[in-house]
Amino acid sequence: MNQKYVITGGPGTGKTSIIRELSSRNFFCVKENARDIVFSRDSKVDKLSSFIYYENKISDLRTKSYAIAPNNQICFFDRSVFDCLAYLKIKKIEASSQIKKNINTCIFNKKLFFTPFWTEIFKNDKVRTESIREAKKIEKTLLEIYKSFGFKPIIIPKDKVSKRVDFIISYLNLKKK
Repeated sequence: MNQKYVITGGPGTGKTSIIRELSSRNFFCVKENARDIVFSRDSKVDKLSSFIYYENKISDLRTKSYAIAPNNQICFFDRSVFDCLAYLKIKKIEASSQIKKNINTCIFNKKLFFTPFWTEIFKNDKVRTESIREAKKIEKTLLEIYKSFGFKPIIIPKDKVSKRVDFIISYLNLKKK
């Protein structure tokens, strides 16, 4: 049975906090890597090609993280290569062959843990620059993309982080760690 689970959702919905809590409970977790890439933007890349350039880099990092994650235990991923498709779709950009190859490499459990938009915790920062309207559009597109690949979204309730993690653990019938 595939034990690699994606936790995704629009920007600012608490994914990273959930991953941190799961990690503190000794689950194997893969952190989001897009922020690192956004911070290290290459000024030589022109604006027309930069979006696909960065999505390719993000996709490659996510695929490398997937490849080193153990197969013999439960793993949680803060986003996945499928998220790249959603961000490209919003910009009306076709996925590169590189991203398509990475998607075929990363086989996740079809139970998708999804963090819904939550106005009370949403905030912008240097990397998360989307408006509330844009964040909701990202959320909708993420759901469409994942469903098109056969994922079954499980909506994580809006609650304090420990309760959200308890929900995931309970859903998977795991013992609390």
